[in-house]
Formats: sequence, C-alpha cells, structure tokens
Amino acid sequence: MTPNDLESILRGIKPAAPSAQLFQGIDEELSLDTSWLGKSPFVKTTPRWITRTIFTAIGAAAAIAVVSWITLSGHQNTAPRETTAQNSAVPVSTISEWADFENEGIQFAKGQPPQQRVRLIGTERRIFIDPRDGAQIIIETPKEQSFTVPVNFQ
Repeated sequence: MTPNDLESILRGIKPAAPSAQLFQGIDEELSLDTSWLGKSPFVKTTPRWITRTIFTAIGAAAAIAVVSWITLSGHQNTAPRETTAQNSAVPVSTISEWADFENEGIQFAKGQPPQQRVRLIGTERRIFIDPRDGAQIIIETPKEQSFTVPVNFQ
C-alpha cells in the first residue's frame, strides 16, 4: 500500500449522520441553559451586614455632629482647674535604646597605656502620664556616650 492509496481511502470515508438522540440531548441542555433568562436581573437582596453598617455609620455621624455643636456653641465645662502638685504629669518609665555602635580604634597617648575608644549612639525615651485626663506624654532625646577601655597586648 502506497501513501497515495491511503489518501484515496481516507478521502472516500464519509462521516455518519448524527442520531436523533444527539439532537434531543442538545435541545434539552440548551433549554436548561436558558432557564436563567426568565429571572429578573433587577431583583437583588442586600446582605444583612450592609444595613447594620449603614445604621452604625448614621449613629457615628450623629454623635460627631452633637459633639461639634456642643464645642462650637460654648456649652462645654468651663470650670477653672486647680493647679496643684497632684495635677502635674507623673513619670512612668525611662527607656534607653542603643541604635549604633562605633569603634573609634586604639588611641596612643604619651605617658598613658593604649586605650580603645568606643562611642554608643541611641535615644532615651521618658514616658509621663497626666493624672487629670490620662494623657500619655512621650519625650525622646538623642543620647551619645563615649567610653575608653584600657588595652592589654599579651
């Protein structure tokens, strides 16, 4: 059998006609697929959490409006505060944080043994609390310390 004979045999093959069952199955599938067309696309239900969120937002807006009205209209408490030692800020803690370490090398001075110079750079954080309103006050200051350490060459 040559390739030309094989091609002529393949050209002579005709596909079988589709059966009636195939057409019936396709019609059923298409009718199921178009069943969604009968529903109205404009009917949507909103989730419950959206309505709750809307009412919460309305309540928050009303609270902000009332507080701003009280502040602007002058209905605030204008009683003079006493300035006693009890009303001053109370220190709570002091925290030192070292951020960098610099080695300045070994220093040789006349008449003194060699010394290693080290510099520490960081911040010191002091925290205070105001007992009148509970406000927290944080003061950060930069901090730098230099140390000399004797060097022993053995």
